[in-house]
Amino acid sequence: MDRDRCTGCGECIGKCFLGDIRLCDGKADIGAA
Repeated sequence: MDRDRCTGCGECIGKCFLGDIRLCDGKADIGAA
């Protein structure tokens, strides 16, 4: 499984906050995109 970087709130591992870069499992969520 590829882990992408996610910046913002979305469906990621744990919780993502605005401006916070976290690792997403197979999904890359950027802000409200």
